[in-house]
Amino acid sequence: MKNLISKTISTTIDKQGTYSKNIDSSIIITVGNVTLKDMEVNGNIIISENLDKKDINFHNIKVHGKIIANNANLHFTGENKIGEFHIGENVRTNMEGKNNIDFLYIDGFSYTDMKNDTYIKKAISNNADSKLFCWGENRFFYLKL
Repeated sequence: MKNLISKTISTTIDKQGTYSKNIDSSIIITVGNVTLKDMEVNGNIIISENLDKKDINFHNIKVHGKIIANNANLHFTGENKIGEFHIGENVRTNMEGKNNIDFLYIDGFSYTDMKNDTYIKKAISNNADSKLFCWGENRFFYLKL
């Protein structure tokens, strides 16, 4: 029961800075200029729509749930493993290093730049205005644009 309750309670990040502690719940990010580094998240990462395109950095993270983003600049470096990645409106995503994403869903005007070694099992876009650029060695198992 304790494990079930801890996974339903969210951790809020409301201060700029670098965070590197493993989290057994979801994270809500309400401020820009945040770095999540060398950590594992057993829930979702929800990025507030009020960030006005501020930067959120991910370095060597593992997310068992979803990353849900709107109105932010996202930067991925190092090795990252993401269950689901939902890109909404006004998101600019730069992926460098080794990234492994089970499901990428683009549902808004966005720009995604993938460099080097990104592996995506399934990707779907519901917005014709979204841009997906791939450089280097990137692999898609299923892609529907």
